[in-house]
Amino acid sequence: LGDLVSEMEELHHVEKNLDTYNNIINLLGHYKQIDLIEKYLDEMKSNNIPWNRYTYNMLINIYGNCKKFDVVKSIYNEMVHHSDHDMHDNDDKNKQQETRCCSIKPDSYTYNTLINVFGKHKQIADVDYFVDEMQNNGIEPNYYTYNILISIYGKDKDFYMVNKILRRMKRIGIKPGVSTYMALVVAYTRAGLFDDCEEHVEKLERLVLKNKNYYVKTALEKYYKE
Repeated sequence: LGDLVSEMEELHHVEKNLDTYNNIINLLGHYKQIDLIEKYLDEMKSNNIPWNRYTYNMLINIYGNCKKFDVVKSIYNEMVHHSDHDMHDNDDKNKQQETRCCSIKPDSYTYNTLINVFGKHKQIADVDYFVDEMQNNGIEPNYYTYNILISIYGKDKDFYMVNKILRRMKRIGIKPGVSTYMALVVAYTRAGLFDDCEEHVEKLERLVLKNKNYYVKTALEKYYKE
């Protein structure tokens, strides 16, 4: 990590564009280096480089993984209301930034990221809130959303919600896939509900044979050994 920080410092005087900043911040996010991330966000401010959707989504994920949930919500609210993210010094810059960022709205990836980061930390009320927000803003949950929700409620041992989500997937025509059944198998196994798990294991096995998915085949072999 020390070498990484040194390399980041060497980039201080190098001219950087939005993609450069996004790549640097993404790398620092893997190491949860919030102080350095905020340093580069300040540098973006000084250089009048606005965030794009990738920046917003990336920061939601980074701050969520660091359990800075107030910051996550602030970033989301900024997207929803097209606000300026307090990075400018005068009205002319504010007006310019608003014009350049006003088309940036949360997309399905944004909501899936929000749901995932709050779900990983068992913030179920926030998970429910962002599912509602997603639909209220005209974005329907997709295959990935439902898989994330099954995993979240499975970890919470709320199998009423797990089964409700699975039924809804099927009802609206979203076919459960490998990721779906993996989430179900993990959830039921962790809860010690092995009898309930068998049906999903069988369906997963059939998908593995059909798709020749080596990763899932390996995971299933491990499941049987355990």
